[in-house]
Amino acid sequence: RRVHGGSQSNSLKMSLDVAQVPLWKADIMAQLASRNRMQTDSFRSLIDTYSAMQRKTKTLEERNNMLERESHVLRQSGGDFKKVTVLEEKISELQSELTGTYRSKAESVSTLLELNEQVKQLETRTAELTKELEAVRITLRDRESELHEKEGLLLAAEEARDSFQKELDHVRTQFESCEKKLREKEAENAAFLNQILHLKEEQANQLNEINNLYASVMRQQKANELFAKAAPAESLDDLDATGDWRESLRIVVPTKEKRKWVAHTGEVDAISFSEHTGVLVSGGADGLVKIWDVASGNERSTLRGFSQSVMCVSMSPLGDFLLACSNDTTARVWSMETGRIRHTFTGHTAKVYSGVFYHDASKVVTGSIDRSVKIWDLTKGYCIKTLSCFSACNTVALSAEDALIATGHLDGRLRIWSHRTGEAVEDIGDIHTQQITNVLYSPSGTYISTLSRDNSIRIVDTRTWSPVHTLRHPDFKNSLSWTQAAWSPDNQFIVAGSSDGALYYWNVAKAEVAKVVKPGTHTSAIPGVAWTHNGQYVASCDKAGAIVLWEAPSARDSVSGSSQTASLPSSMAASRRQ
Repeated sequence: RRVHGGSQSNSLKMSLDVAQVPLWKADIMAQLASRNRMQTDSFRSLIDTYSAMQRKTKTLEERNNMLERESHVLRQSGGDFKKVTVLEEKISELQSELTGTYRSKAESVSTLLELNEQVKQLETRTAELTKELEAVRITLRDRESELHEKEGLLLAAEEARDSFQKELDHVRTQFESCEKKLREKEAENAAFLNQILHLKEEQANQLNEINNLYASVMRQQKANELFAKAAPAESLDDLDATGDWRESLRIVVPTKEKRKWVAHTGEVDAISFSEHTGVLVSGGADGLVKIWDVASGNERSTLRGFSQSVMCVSMSPLGDFLLACSNDTTARVWSMETGRIRHTFTGHTAKVYSGVFYHDASKVVTGSIDRSVKIWDLTKGYCIKTLSCFSACNTVALSAEDALIATGHLDGRLRIWSHRTGEAVEDIGDIHTQQITNVLYSPSGTYISTLSRDNSIRIVDTRTWSPVHTLRHPDFKNSLSWTQAAWSPDNQFIVAGSSDGALYYWNVAKAEVAKVVKPGTHTSAIPGVAWTHNGQYVASCDKAGAIVLWEAPSARDSVSGSSQTASLPSSMAASRRQ
């Protein structure tokens, strides 16, 4: 009872003093109160029972002692035996009851020990849980600290977001304003650009008219010069019915070597004469374009810009511009006066094998193995029309009026295109069994010649678009995809080089070989030939890098050639009638 009362008073005192002590002391007192509740209050009934048993045992012991004394007194005094027996039975009952009490006491002690052991285990578990609780509290405090930091960061981020949103709204407003101004400026610019284009188109048309007039005057002047150099005729009736001055020339086939020189470090793939400037232009596998003086054979200049072989060179009718095409998929136009590149055309996606100027020098047309033919405006500087082909294009040529474009292809077909519509007006097949490497209009424009890898040249009449002649020779071989041929200015002859280094001249009207310059001067295949516009020279180039200039052999041969030339128009007319 004292223990129970003391614990109650202690608990009450601790609870009363909690508010009067510091926090850490209050925590310790709370822990002690918790321990008392676990170790004292839980065993309150057991302790009360044990105390009652102790009191009962003590009472029974006192009563038992008193009865034993009474029994002893009775025995000594010789008292009533029956009474003594009764007392002994009572003593025996009390003894038995005392023994039971002891037994119960032992069991209570044993239970108490077990409960004490359980209390110790609970205390150990409580300590572990207390440590875990403390660790959890520490973690919780850390998490609360982190949470406060994160809340601070979140608050700062929200403030920054609000600030950025305000800036974004401001920038968006400015952007919308600028976009509106931009649309207004674009509209103004488009209107201004249309005005500029309209003015440029008017200027280009005026310039083209001037160029056409100038070209016409120069052609007439050149015609007069060449006509004056030609053999005199009694009257204008001596000219061909077409009235073309070229057919009044007396051409002697140039078969005598006048000059030979090494022009390029690699093969020479293309050559061309200028009609008015007295120069020869060559393009080679070294990517260079070289300009040579025909009279002296000296090099005038070298033009650079290509990264691969130059496959075609062509001069403008007045000799003021030079066109070159290359395997690097580009075509370039140079000014002959300044030697600088005027245009670089990059529209093709594969090797560009051929190109030629329009007769008014306002445009150029190029053909590529990418199966396209492109027309480029030299005033505007870009492609104005693309003709899509069914086969790789190896060569292009223009009619005298620039109205038609002739192209030769890998599939061996000759195609004729309208410059105005860009559509194919003729597709001529069955003239060659292999690819066409060169297409040329005759100087009079009446015929087209096609050179092919099947080692033949076909002559096609431009009025009926049908072949009228086939030029062959058993020893003539064409092994290249860009081999050129050339017409004589009087429409009488065609010259082409063979893969063995021989040079072949055909009489077109008779469809037979007129002259053969055997290999020796050239030691390799001849890709290109060119005939001067006055008929005086022929130039040829080979894969060894050499160029040879040929001239007429003698006056006697010239007379012979003149007689052949005179009979040719009637022969051609007879062939056409047949």
